[in-house]
Amino acid sequence: MNDYQTTIASAVEEQHATAGMMTQSIMTAGVQAASIAATMTRIAQTRVKAKAQVEQAGAVARELRDAGTDLGAALSGLAVR
Repeated sequence: MNDYQTTIASAVEEQHATAGMMTQSIMTAGVQAASIAATMTRIAQTRVKAKAQVEQAGAVARELRDAGTDLGAALSGLAVR
């Protein structure tokens, strides 16, 4: 009977250790998932800012084009002597 008790106690102890390791692994995975989510949020925010800056650069380029066109029209009326 003592051998059975020892075997069962050993199995329970091993199962407890395995459950502890699984719990630790799950907690680590949760922390890593949260870190990934935070990184993805920062990427999305950066993308929105970059898009706004590209749109602003496009607007400036259009303004410069229009100013160049206006300047060309103004200069075309001047006579060169």
